[in-house]
Amino acid sequence: MYFDRNTIRVLKYIYRCGEKGAEWSDIFKKFKYATPAMLLAFNTDLYALAYYQNKTPISPAVMQLENIKGVRSYCTPKCNQFLEERSFNFWKWTIPTFISLLSLLISIVTFWYTIYGNDVLKVTILN
Repeated sequence: MYFDRNTIRVLKYIYRCGEKGAEWSDIFKKFKYATPAMLLAFNTDLYALAYYQNKTPISPAVMQLENIKGVRSYCTPKCNQFLEERSFNFWKWTIPTFISLLSLLISIVTFWYTIYGNDVLKVTILN
């Protein structure tokens, strides 16, 4: 399954709903690009499990639903792992990049100070 920005947003919404689950009608209202096929694909690939209102699971083999009223999706451990790894990988590169940019800024200010002296820094900061 390919995950673009939109499908990840839907998965995050299902993840945030937690134990109560995300009702499909709410998902369709919130995300205009969400389709029953997308949610059934999550079910087929075991990223989310879908249940009818009477707590019976929707089989991964089912590819069409007549009535989506009362159908809820719940995240699986596979989805939790995917979203947590994605978040970890984002912060793994963001923090060192921020530190590097801060170091570069300090180096540039120090370089200006050594070339032009203290007066240029005072004028630059006051402007």
